[in-house]
Amino acid sequence: MPAAPKSWADDHIAKLRSGEEVTLVAHGRSMEPIFYPGVTVTLTPTPIWKHLSGQENLVGRIVLVTCAKGTTFLHRVAEIVEVDKWQRWYLIANCGGTHGINTNGWVTEDKIHGVVVHFVNPTPG
Repeated sequence: MPAAPKSWADDHIAKLRSGEEVTLVAHGRSMEPIFYPGVTVTLTPTPIWKHLSGQENLVGRIVLVTCAKGTTFLHRVAEIVEVDKWQRWYLIANCGGTHGINTNGWVTEDKIHGVVVHFVNPTPG
């Protein structure tokens, strides 16, 4: 059986899972006006334990996430629902971009791979 095609994000996810910080260049318009195509983004591994313990709130944060259809992208956490003390569901959405705000569905914390800690948009022109 042939191996599944590699996603653009696979190497970045592997590094984040091993505890490394990752810097990448993102493309697309779904996160405008925050990110523009060509933005350089730095992510740290997801501090889910901090979130679950109440030390950090991920609502509004931009994350590297894999949604239910298997698509991986940088979108924001729009809402969180607590199932119990150690499990939460995260509603993922974009910022509007060229097609308006779109929610991508609910995911569990294992689908959130990293949190954006710094970004630099490309210089216009």
